[in-house]
Amino acid sequence: MKKLSEQQLEVLVAKRNAAGEKAIVAVMTNEELAAYRINCVEAIERGEGRISKAKNGSFMQQTVIENVETLRSYVAYIDAKLAEEKNEAAGEAAIDQFLATYKEKAVNYFINLCKNYREKRYSHAEEITAEGLRLIPASAWGGRKYTEEKIEEMINSLDSMIERRKDMLKRDIGYYSFQNWKSIYPKSHIKTVENISHIKDEDTLKIAIETIVGKDVEVKKENIYKLVEAKAGKIIDAKFLRVGLDGELNGFIIGDKNKVNVTSFGAGGWNIQKYHYRLKVTVA
Repeated sequence: MKKLSEQQLEVLVAKRNAAGEKAIVAVMTNEELAAYRINCVEAIERGEGRISKAKNGSFMQQTVIENVETLRSYVAYIDAKLAEEKNEAAGEAAIDQFLATYKEKAVNYFINLCKNYREKRYSHAEEITAEGLRLIPASAWGGRKYTEEKIEEMINSLDSMIERRKDMLKRDIGYYSFQNWKSIYPKSHIKTVENISHIKDEDTLKIAIETIVGKDVEVKKENIYKLVEAKAGKIIDAKFLRVGLDGELNGFIIGDKNKVNVTSFGAGGWNIQKYHYRLKVTVA
């Protein structure tokens, strides 16, 4: 990295004056600060040489000492600002890694859910069972169409039942098995699958799912920051935030109000729910 040129410094001085700031570092970007640090270190070295050569207690010596102290304060300010940026970047990288794991699991969940949706939507029951007959409702308002006595009677008379009747029952059992299967999942998940289930090409389907989940990840990232900042205040240091081998987000964050512990708990259920997580933020 190169130090700032005289022309760049002149532009920044004008910017400082226009902003009404006393210190030039107050109007610099982090990139400019990193370059200006080189200017400061070189100026400090020159100043120390002049101090050693100047007459002790002279006006010139005191002026140079004050200038060197100002430059040292600039270096300390720059180091603190750059460390803050580095710490924030480390914390953001951990959050991004955590959400990348979540995204991968969520994408796989929807791919499998879409596959199961297609298989079950148009399938008829292979056989007539008591369990299947119990799924058939009496009407749109609910209730069972067949009593236990009727179901037992139907099962016992399957050998003598006409094929057309059997086919109708298998169709009904297949349809209501599908409806029952859908009820296990959140309506929003089924709605998502219904909107993309027409996509036959697997690669195109995966891209569509990744786009949907990607938008969800963006919202979740915002919510993580809101949740943390609600208890910690403005994030100052997040370099101790880590993603473990289990993919969970753990560690602590230092804010301008509090230091908080951050812990995530993955929850995937067995085959019912989409992989999700719960985030716990507590004041340390």
